[in-house]
Parts: sequence; C-alpha cells; structure tokens
Amino acid sequence: MKKAIGIMAVASLLLSACDTLQKTATTANISTQIHSAATVADLKVGDRISYTMTPSKDVLRGGEANVRHVAEAEALTKKGGNADILLEPNYTITKKRGFFTNKITSITVSGRPAFYTNFRSLPDSVLCNPIFRGIKTAKKFSPAQRPTTKALSAVTYDSKARNLRQRGLSMQFELDPGACFLDNDHHDAYPMVAFLLNPAYNINSRWAVGLGIGFNYQGNEADIWSVPLYVHARHYFSPSVKSWFVDGRLGSNIACDENISSGAYVGVGIGYSFKYFEIAARYNYTGSYYAGGDNEYEWEDWDDFGYESEKSRYVHQALLSLAWKF
Repeated sequence: MKKAIGIMAVASLLLSACDTLQKTATTANISTQIHSAATVADLKVGDRISYTMTPSKDVLRGGEANVRHVAEAEALTKKGGNADILLEPNYTITKKRGFFTNKITSITVSGRPAFYTNFRSLPDSVLCNPIFRGIKTAKKFSPAQRPTTKALSAVTYDSKARNLRQRGLSMQFELDPGACFLDNDHHDAYPMVAFLLNPAYNINSRWAVGLGIGFNYQGNEADIWSVPLYVHARHYFSPSVKSWFVDGRLGSNIACDENISSGAYVGVGIGYSFKYFEIAARYNYTGSYYAGGDNEYEWEDWDDFGYESEKSRYVHQALLSLAWKF
C-alpha cells in the first residue's frame, strides 16, 4: 500500500512540472491624437520598457486577459514613470501545466510608455469643417484648374452612360389590340388582337434587327386565327433608352383555319420607347383570302364561279401596340 502511494506521488510531481509557453500578442497601434468631444491632445512617446510580474491568486481569478491588464498597469507604474498608456504591447507568458488546468506563473510585458499632453479645444473653424465631420464635398477647381468644356462633356456623358441603349440581345412581348378592315365591296370591319414575341439584337444604340412570331385573332363570324412570322428592323432617333422610333416588318401570315389562305405580312409602326415598355401605332397588311363562310371549293375556283366581289382579304390592320421589354 505504501509503495503504491509513493508511485502516485512521483507521477503527480512529474505531471505538475513547469513548462514555459511564450506568447507574443499582436501589436496594438493607436492614433497619435485623441478626440474626446471637442477636445484633442498629443502623445509624448518614450523608449521601450520591459517588466516581469508574478500574478497573485486574486489576479489569476480574473483570467489571462486580467493578468495582461494588471501587468501593463504595473509596468507603467514601476518602469514607465506613471505613463498614461502602453503602446505596441508584447507579452511572454510562463505557465505551469497541471492535471486539468494551466496556471500562469509569470508574465513579461514590453512596450512604449506614452503621455497625453497639450490638451486643447478644437477651434470652431475645425468643428465646422465638413471633412472633419466626415461629410463628402464636391471638388472645387480654381480658374486655372477648371476643366475645359470638352472634359466636362465627357464627364457628363459618362454619368449618363447607364441610360444609353446597350448592344446585345433583347426580348419583347407585344400586345396589339385594334381592328381589321376588309377590302370587299362592303369594307367590313372587325375587332382583332395580336400577341407577338420579338427577339432582337441591338447592333448599336440606334439600330436593332430580329425575328418575330405570334398569333392574330380576328373576331368576325368565323373567329379567324393566324400566325405571323416575320423579320423586323428598327431605328431609334436617340441613343437614350427613352426615344422615338420607327420600325418595319416583312414576312408571312400563316393560316390556322380552312376558310382562309396564307399570305404576305407587311407592317410599319411609329412609337416611343421607355426603359421597360413601349407604345406605338401600327398598320399591317396580311394578304390572307377569306371566303366569308364554309368553303367546299378550292381557292382558285372562286373566280370561275363569279364570286370575285364576295371574296375578301384581311389587308388592313390598325393597331395600338403595347410592348414590355425584358
């Protein structure tokens, strides 16, 4: 039993041996002036000092941060001539390793003691200075430094560059309500609406070309549907995203009903473009023949039966175009 107790005592002594662990804290820099309300002061910095301390139990109870603060305070009192602050402090800490914790046995702190001197109030001219108060001001130029008209124009143009029409692909969804007018003897008119999708490529800030496809609905007694497929080109009168424009369309109006035939599709428009939408007035020609009802004959037979006056074309479309760009 005594032999076992002796072995445990030796092991305890070995485990509680002192180890020296050195730590160097990151350097702490402060400004050479302080600002307290409307009062400032200068710093008088001395030579580097070094001080070693063995912390008491009361100091150790506050943790390692408390040990460092106490070491700094004693260094300023005993080596720094009662200076106000220790600049660029570095620490070397020695710890004793135990079973469950590490106990600090000594700490060495070094740094530059400094004194606050020349306390004074800021003059009103400084307090009112926008730069001191963190307010950004516009740069003022003397007559000799003032930019030329050309330089000012370049600056103005650069500030508005984001409002210019950019090159590249664009997409547009278009809704065109309006009316269609027939070229028969009675010049009948019917309501209609078109739904169109117009992908385009902006060659530059003034010209764009692309393709278009959609649906035409003509609300006469037969409820006619057709598919316009076309190419289009547009010219903007200004490089700005807000601009007047003219455009043209050329393609085919493909029939979706047995009572009409496919035909040409030609259109022109004039309108105004905003950043995300457009409004325009349009006229389209859709050369699709219409027989006026169920037709049991081929289209070429109508002339033989003498029904030329009854045969119609949906040639006139007057539309108000509303488009969304995305």
